[in-house]
Amino acid sequence: MKNLASFLPPEDHSDYDTYAAALPAYQAELEVKYPPVCTDCEERVRARLQRNNYLAKTSALGGFLKKRRMKDEHLVEWRLITWIRFGIWIVRGALWWVTSIVYLSWCLLGTS
Repeated sequence: MKNLASFLPPEDHSDYDTYAAALPAYQAELEVKYPPVCTDCEERVRARLQRNNYLAKTSALGGFLKKRRMKDEHLVEWRLITWIRFGIWIVRGALWWVTSIVYLSWCLLGTS
């Protein structure tokens, strides 16, 4: 219905007559594409559409949750790697300070 209602432009539009003449053909095309449903079948069609909508929503949510779980697992590994790198950085920094202090002490004590 929305497609059919939006087909015709306002009456003051320059191509209104062209669209009005093509309206029956467009309506027939829409009826082939989206066949009308009788009142006896309407409840079954509505139930089928609701079921399909539910399946689409659950599938999308399942994909979202799976993607999120994979991302969380990746973050756990990243945290472990980050802590290891941080530890290495701390050890390197401590060794630099120790060697700097030893070198300064050697220079000060060795030259006096």
